[in-house]
Amino acid sequence: MKKHLVSVTCCAVLIGNVNADDHWYGSVAGGASLLNDMRTHGVNYNGQDLSDVRLREDLAAGYFVGASFGRSIAEHWRVEAEFLYNKNDLDHLAIRTDGGLGAALGGGSVAGSRLPGKGDTEAKTLLANAFYDFQFQQFRPYLGAGLGIAHITIDDSRAINLRGLQATAPVDDAGIADNSDTVFAYQVGAGIGYPLRPGLTASVDYRFLSGLDPEFRIAGTAGTYHTNYHTNNVGLSLRFDF
Repeated sequence: MKKHLVSVTCCAVLIGNVNADDHWYGSVAGGASLLNDMRTHGVNYNGQDLSDVRLREDLAAGYFVGASFGRSIAEHWRVEAEFLYNKNDLDHLAIRTDGGLGAALGGGSVAGSRLPGKGDTEAKTLLANAFYDFQFQQFRPYLGAGLGIAHITIDDSRAINLRGLQATAPVDDAGIADNSDTVFAYQVGAGIGYPLRPGLTASVDYRFLSGLDPEFRIAGTAGTYHTNYHTNNVGLSLRFDF
């Protein structure tokens, strides 16, 4: 009987030790959003197939903010739900290949042209992440990945000075898109954490975030186009243990 009691006691102690590092946490983050150039494909302009048109939207460096809530498991693993908001302003629109766009504007080829732009691109992303923490002296490097959905919005994105490019263009200021799409998203990331005090960790973080093949309606038309959404988020975060 005593042996059984000792065995049960030892098992309880071991289980307690295994679970001792499990805890809930929350974190906040922010930093620079470096959005890759958005390259169009599959353009359909008012029923006219312009699938050979290749445009590139050059976007300025923007910012991101985020928050997450999760659980640390067995010392090295973390699983969490994360919300991110990214915003970048449109800088220029580059026309890589004409594909009939110049003719649609009433003139010749506009391939190789570059137009100033305005407007912005936003992404609201919800992800389920998993991270593995390493221990290196006081530092906690980590690697991880996540899956989820991204609601991507192009807000009043416009190409300016079309008539400077093509004198026969019907307008001088043309809308590109002003709508949204929700797509599958994933991210991979890494970083280094450092404990500021018990229960509070600061971290330098990198994330590559991708929204897969969003489709947008061309402003003022029934036309659509597809593009990419790939951003590099570099920032800082604070994690609070509960």
